[in-house]
Amino acid sequence: SFITHRTCTEGIMKKIHHGDFSERTARCGCIDSCVSTTYSSSLSRAEFPSNASAKAWISQPDSLYKNTTDLKNNYIRLHVYFETMAVETVEKVASYSMQNLLGDVGGNLGLFIGASVATLAEII
Repeated sequence: SFITHRTCTEGIMKKIHHGDFSERTARCGCIDSCVSTTYSSSLSRAEFPSNASAKAWISQPDSLYKNTTDLKNNYIRLHVYFETMAVETVEKVASYSMQNLLGDVGGNLGLFIGASVATLAEII
C-alpha cells in the first residue's frame, strides 16, 4: 500500500541522510511501488542575457539592476522540455492465478481418482 511504501522510503531516506547507505540499506525488504515515474535529464546552458541585452535592460528607468554583473547573477531564463514524448508502461501481472491453480489441482485429482477406479475395476 501507499502508506507502507512511504514508511519504507522515509526510513531509507533517513539512513542515507545520516550517511548509512550500504548494500544492507538498499535491501530493506520494501515492496515494489505500484506507480513509479522516472525522468531522465540533461543540462544545457548558455550565458543569458547577452551583453547587449543586459545593457538595454539596465538602461530602462525602472530597472532593478545597476550593472550587467548583477543582472547576469540574478536573472535566469529557464526552459524545461521533455526529452522524448514516448511513454513506457511496465505492468506486473500474476503469471499463474489462484483460479488456474485450483482448476489444475481439481483436474489432476479427477484424473487420479478416475485412474484409481479404473484400476479397481480391472482387478475385480
